[in-house]
Amino acid sequence: MAKIRQLIPQAIIPRILAIQLPTAPCADVMVWPHTTSGHYSTKLGYRCFYDCHRQYPLEQGSPPHLHKGIHVWKSIWNLDLLKRTKVFIWKCVCGILAVKKGVYVRINQIPLTCPTVLILDFLF
Repeated sequence: MAKIRQLIPQAIIPRILAIQLPTAPCADVMVWPHTTSGHYSTKLGYRCFYDCHRQYPLEQGSPPHLHKGIHVWKSIWNLDLLKRTKVFIWKCVCGILAVKKGVYVRINQIPLTCPTVLILDFLF
C-alpha cells in the first residue's frame, strides 16, 4: 500500500479502494461504466479524462497541452475537416506525432539523419 501511495495522488486512492469486487469467482466482462450500453468510445474516454483532471488538477511539470480547456478541443473536433486532419492537429499539439526526432528521444538507437537524403539533396 505504501508503494501505491507514492505513485498515485492521495485524492484518487479512495476512489480506487471504493471499487467493488465480486464476492464469488466469475468471468471478467469488459464494461465502460460511463455509457448506458457499456461500450467504450474514444470521445467519451477523452471527456472522462478531462473531467477527472478538472476535479483533480494536474501537477506542475505535466505536459502543457493538458492545461488547455476542453473548449479548445471541442472547437478543433467540431471543425469541418477530415477526421485524419483533426487527429493530425491533435497529435501535433500533444507532441505525439511520430517523427524521427520523437522516436529518437524515446529510443536512442536510431540515427537522427535521414538515411536516404544527403546534404546535396537540400542544395540542389
